[in-house]
Amino acid sequence: MSTAPASGSIQRLPPRALLMLAVMTLMWGAAWPIMKVGAQEIEIFTFRAAAAFISAFTAFSLARATNSSLRVPRDVRVPLIAAGLLFQGALAFFTTLALTLISSGHAVIIGYTMPLWVVLLGIPILGERPTRLRWLGLALGMVGVALLASRGVELFANAPLGVAAQLAGAVSWAVAVIITKKVRWRMPMDVVLGWQCLIGGIPLAVLAIPELPDLKPVTWMAIGSVLYLGICAQGLGNCVWFRIIDMAPAGVAGVSSLAVPTVGLVLGSLMLDEPVGLIEVTALLLVLGALATVLTLPTFHRRGPETKTTASN
Repeated sequence: MSTAPASGSIQRLPPRALLMLAVMTLMWGAAWPIMKVGAQEIEIFTFRAAAAFISAFTAFSLARATNSSLRVPRDVRVPLIAAGLLFQGALAFFTTLALTLISSGHAVIIGYTMPLWVVLLGIPILGERPTRLRWLGLALGMVGVALLASRGVELFANAPLGVAAQLAGAVSWAVAVIITKKVRWRMPMDVVLGWQCLIGGIPLAVLAIPELPDLKPVTWMAIGSVLYLGICAQGLGNCVWFRIIDMAPAGVAGVSSLAVPTVGLVLGSLMLDEPVGLIEVTALLLVLGALATVLTLPTFHRRGPETKTTASN
C-alpha cells in the first residue's frame, strides 16, 4: 500500500502498469453483463455469497503464494470488518439487486459515480475541501445520472428500485474507500482484500439460508458467472488494481480505470442485446467527464497530512 503523492502530482503509468490496467479493465468491465446472467438464475444472496467466498480464497491463495501471513493486526480489525461489510456485503447485495431490475449498461454507469460520493464524504470525514472545478465535476456527474434515470417511463417506471439500489451500492463502495484511506493496514493488500471478501460474505451466506429451499438446477452459464465474478473480477481484478495503485499515483490510476464503464456498456449491448442510444451515450460522457474532473484536477485542500489512498471494484 503506497502513500499518495502530493496533491497535483500527475505522472504517467509505467509500461507494466498499462498492461495490468488493460487486464483489469476487461475483467471489471465484463463483470457487469456476466453478473446479470448469473443473477437471472441464482438467488441474490446465494449468488453473491458464493462469489465472495471464492474471491476470498483467490486473494488468500495469492497472498500465501508470496509467503505472506494472513494474520490481522489487532488495531485494524474493526475498520477491516466495517470495510468488508460495506465493500463485499452491502455493495454485493445492492449491485446484484440492481442488475435484476435494470440493464447492466445502466448499472455500470450509475455504479461509477462512486468517486463522486468519495469526494462528498471526504469533506466531513477527511476534512477535504474541493475547489470550484471539483464541484463542477460533481454537477456533471449528477446531471449524467439524472439524464439516465429519465430515460423514459417505459424503461424505469417499473424499476425505480433498481436505480436506488445501484446508487446505494455506489455509496457503500465510497464509504469503504474512505475507511481504507484512513487506515494504515501494515499487511499486504492481498490479505486485506481476502479478509474483506470473507467478512462480507458471512452475512450474505446467513441471508442466503432462506433461499436454500428455492434453489433449482442452473445452467453452466450461471455457474460460470459466479466463478468469473469470484476469481477474475473480485479476486484477481482487485489484486491487480492494488498493484497499479502501488506503481502510480492513485489519481492517475483512477482516471485510467474510467474505461471500465465503457467496456461494461459495450459488452452489455453485445452479450445481452441491451439498448444503447443517444441518452445512454450522453449520460456516459457526462459521468466520464465528471470523474475525469474529480480525479485529475489538483487542489484538494486538506487540514491534516496526506492520507494513504487505495480503491476497490
